Amino acid sequence: MTPIIDTRSTIGSLAGAIILTVFAACGGPQGAAAAESSRERAEKNPSSPMEPTTYDPRQSLAPLVENVSPAVVNIKTVRKVRAQGMMAPQDFFDFFFGPGQGRGAPAPKRHVPQSGLGSGFIIDQEGYVVTNHHVIDGADEIEVQLSDERKFRAKVVGSDPRTDVALLKLEEPNDKNLPTVSFGDSEKLKVGDHVVAIGNPFGLDHTVTSGIVSAKARVIGAGPYDDFIQTDASINPGNSGGPLFDLSGRVVGVNTAIVPQGQGIGFAIPAALAKNIIDS
Repeated sequence: MTPIIDTRSTIGSLAGAIILTVFAACGGPQGAAAAESSRERAEKNPSSPMEPTTYDPRQSLAPLVENVSPAVVNIKTVRKVRAQGMMAPQDFFDFFFGPGQGRGAPAPKRHVPQSGLGSGFIIDQEGYVVTNHHVIDGADEIEVQLSDERKFRAKVVGSDPRTDVALLKLEEPNDKNLPTVSFGDSEKLKVGDHVVAIGNPFGLDHTVTSGIVSAKARVIGAGPYDDFIQTDASINPGNSGGPLFDLSGRVVGVNTAIVPQGQGIGFAIPAALAKNIIDS
């Protein structure tokens, strides 16, 4: 079977895509659920979807991108990986003449920071951010950067490896002036519908690509919730967790995986599934 890889980017080894093993067959959402459901928050903080009559997507997608792009965020993670150092002498004389016979003593174990990149999107004014589980899995530090260069620390509210969906919360935002987007109805998507992806591929923040829905209910061997939207909108390492928009500016999918040998073959978690997990 053709391997499917996630679209997370690791700094220093972008060419080495990680095999998508993040969809575990067991385990449930981790962390406390938000006090309010995303549905209730969305009702309090409605977004502004684009009406098809307000712009002509055949001429330009710029009005759509300008409307939704501010709510798309870059996510940088730092994970401290334990590494064994090189053999080191106990002291100078012991190294050359002492009982160690020049073997020295093993250096103490140390933690080496490993950085990663991903994408996400803000769903309400309280600072809740949707992304992929594999983007933040094992992260010791999470930083979220907006298109206006504002940066926030974030914590994990809940994360589900089975569906690869995670919910973050910005810590102590300076103000409530946060751009937001809303989920659309992925069940109404049809093969051939136009979609737009925005994310952080290879660290190139807020890259916009467009395409169509190539297939629905695609099974890629990723786990118990194997039901993906396939699209030919370009998705690359670093796009993980970023939104897939319809032409009204609603999020209809969460970009998560690619086929490394193919071009124009990307996969997104349907919004219906992601929204149910977040609401739970």
